[in-house]
Amino acid sequence: MISYSQDGSKVSVFTTVKTVHPLDNISIVCSGQGIVTISDALHREYFRKPATEKVTITVAGAAGLHKVLLLDKNGLPTDSATFLVEAVTNIDDGGKTGEMFRLFHKGMLVYGDDIQQVAWHGKNYRFFVPWVLDNNNTAKGMKYFSPNSGDMVDLFRQTQEPNGMIWSFVNANKKDFYYYKTAYGPINYFRLDSDAWFVRQPNENHVEYNFVNLMYQHWKASADIKWLSTNLECAARALDYCVTDSVRWSKRFGLLKRPYCIDSWDFQVDDEYTPFAPISPTMVVVPGKTKYGIFFGDNTGYFEACNQLAEMLEYTGQKDKALLYRKRAAEIMKRLTAL
Repeated sequence: MISYSQDGSKVSVFTTVKTVHPLDNISIVCSGQGIVTISDALHREYFRKPATEKVTITVAGAAGLHKVLLLDKNGLPTDSATFLVEAVTNIDDGGKTGEMFRLFHKGMLVYGDDIQQVAWHGKNYRFFVPWVLDNNNTAKGMKYFSPNSGDMVDLFRQTQEPNGMIWSFVNANKKDFYYYKTAYGPINYFRLDSDAWFVRQPNENHVEYNFVNLMYQHWKASADIKWLSTNLECAARALDYCVTDSVRWSKRFGLLKRPYCIDSWDFQVDDEYTPFAPISPTMVVVPGKTKYGIFFGDNTGYFEACNQLAEMLEYTGQKDKALLYRKRAAEIMKRLTAL
């Protein structure tokens, strides 16, 4: 028989599957002769020693189901057991640092204590906040706690506009539905699709690079190459949209532009230069009348996203395409610095 104990309390794994964490110390208790081996969730052996009544090991290897084997003198298994290894992000020093850690984690859940989700074409997509910008910023911390930082990328990839534009946010309830439909529908920044509706804040020129940021973060957190490969074309089209659409790109300066907003917010300064619009003049774009400027934050953010996309392309073997985005990033930064 093989059982293991944690913190000195002997428990049979055949009756209770225990969950342990990487670097935990556990004891393998054997009543028999042979060799004890332990393999991680990727079937890689990381422990092998002669069986004794109690063998203490430090949990290592890939998270998931680990397998313990008792082998006879011929190397054949005579008994086995399993335990689950989960990696959980935590800092607890029993004092102020632990308190701050819990406070910061709670702060990331300011929009709710649980993951939000929306149903679209029969599938649920999960995210932290329904806006690309806010979801990306929240994912900077939540990617260490949750596997759900990639769903928004999947949803917005499938709803990407033909010109490459990415929507600012998604919603599924009736609150504000008619406002956005009435104000943004006539200028093609509103879309009702299946069970959800999508909006692009007309003033925003940060959605595409935040979208690529989010993709990059989920790849780094998950190491899911298959998922990454599915999304790279979408990322390239999104970044190309920013430098080809006349609402987003200044030919004069060779830089990203936007209406005169309050920093990176989605509303313009309300002054004598704000053009008339039937609904929300500070929130919409009036073709031929809206005043534009170069916001450095859009361009530095775009610079970062180009380099992130280049890294992802290089990793998947697309080195020639990656070079195009590294070159674009360098040229934009040079022009921005000069301006």
